[in-house]
Amino acid sequence: MAWPLAGPEPGDHEVTFAADCDLASAADKTVSERNDVLTDRRPSLYRGVTTEESDD
Repeated sequence: MAWPLAGPEPGDHEVTFAADCDLASAADKTVSERNDVLTDRRPSLYRGVTTEESDD
């Protein structure tokens, strides 16, 4: 299980956080056996809100 990086506020100095990342796991967008974040997208449903309108 992964946890977000957090720590005390740095105050007046810079702080660097480092973490190991499992890139294969990060690339997997499968939520469950029947749900996948990327393959479930339906661009035809939101094309109307992303198309620029002309000011003719």
